[in-house]
Amino acid sequence: MAGFFGGKDKYTRPGPGISKSEAEKTGLSRYFDILGRRIWKIITVNFIYFLFSIIPLMLMAMVCNVSITWTASTVMSSEELREWINNGGTMAVAIAALLIYANCGGGPAACGLINVLRKYVSDTHAWAWQDFWDGFKTNLKYGIVAYIIDLFAALVLILNFGYYNSQQGLVSALLLGLVVLVAFLWSMMHVYIYPIMTSFELRLRDVYKNSFIMVIAKLPQTLGAFVLGFMFSFAVIAFGAATPYLMFLIPVILFGLCEYTRLSIVYPLMVKYMADPAGKADTFGEAVFNDDREH
Repeated sequence: MAGFFGGKDKYTRPGPGISKSEAEKTGLSRYFDILGRRIWKIITVNFIYFLFSIIPLMLMAMVCNVSITWTASTVMSSEELREWINNGGTMAVAIAALLIYANCGGGPAACGLINVLRKYVSDTHAWAWQDFWDGFKTNLKYGIVAYIIDLFAALVLILNFGYYNSQQGLVSALLLGLVVLVAFLWSMMHVYIYPIMTSFELRLRDVYKNSFIMVIAKLPQTLGAFVLGFMFSFAVIAFGAATPYLMFLIPVILFGLCEYTRLSIVYPLMVKYMADPAGKADTFGEAVFNDDREH
């Protein structure tokens, strides 16, 4: 079991690494090179994350069930609503919950996942279980608060979308567009929220402030990271829904590969624009790397 969960045994200890004389790879070459060498570790930490995600996923499913069902009831009769639920509505709620969870993260568990993957993206060693647990427990309080905020945000945004979508007139159309814009911006901020929380020592409000600034300042890269992560997660979840035997991809690779892809794009930006060369000072406020603080 020690080897499977990244324990410190003779089979999983760090190797000699890459020769300094070897040219450093960049871009897609680096992405696939690290992925090829770390794929089994990414699968391992994905499975750990999935186990820690059971309760958060249930909570997100409950929020989606309440909000989506109410939204559907605003445009359907009671009989039509029952028919919708019996003919795929339940599956739609589950897919929505998984998509939100995969792209917005799962509180302390997301911090554990990212604490491992950010080291892989930097091509440094990480123990799948030990570093996951370290990220989880170090960011437990902020992670729980952030996830409660996400549950509330999902509820409010979906309910508002349903309400304004059922109304007529220009004002309702404008407010509907505003809800969609806020939801999109909020989702893109999650490309940074948990990575910043995990990587820097910041107050929670500064985590959100820096996430917003990074989205605006690096919009093309952020949009690319968000779209790639969303497309990958949607494809895996859709294939799993259409072909049940592919559901195994969710506990095996969904979250790990989605977040690894996003971090490959945005983590170097965080290191470059949020920290000085010594990795101590945050550009937008006081911060230190979590690796430098005592646990």
